[in-house]
Amino acid sequence: MNRLVKAIAALFVATALVVVTTSPAHAVNVRYRAAQSCFVDGREFRAEIKTYGKPTTAGQYTEVQQWGYVMEAAGGDASNSRVEATRVKWVDGSWKRLSGIGYDTAAREDSYWHAGQFQSDPAPYIGYDTVGPFAVMVRVYFDASIFKTCQVTLRPYDLYWIG
Repeated sequence: MNRLVKAIAALFVATALVVVTTSPAHAVNVRYRAAQSCFVDGREFRAEIKTYGKPTTAGQYTEVQQWGYVMEAAGGDASNSRVEATRVKWVDGSWKRLSGIGYDTAAREDSYWHAGQFQSDPAPYIGYDTVGPFAVMVRVYFDASIFKTCQVTLRPYDLYWIG
């Protein structure tokens, strides 16, 4: 009987550790945020992700709960840009694309926050394995042009506490 109690207690502790580093997809209670900016022709593009946990070592992962972007307002057509979010992995000195997370084909350049939609199921995650980190790369194509593009990579290292 004593062994059974110890086994159940060990299972409970292991389950609690997994729950601390992960959470249900798209939870309202996000605790960490990573954000980066880039510029094209003087216009700022800012992307961010929000998660429940912050992975710090190999074998730790957390789901991306939210992603989104802000594009600086510009004259002309304000809804002809495209934004793509992709899951990437650091391999052999560069980021390799793994899978799409979501996109917005009529992204608005209005200086307001826009929440990105998830196209993937299950929800994407970031974290570390023995080779390197998994991250989210968000790329913008301003004015539907492949020549007016910039991207930001949001890594587990970039996550900071927001409460």
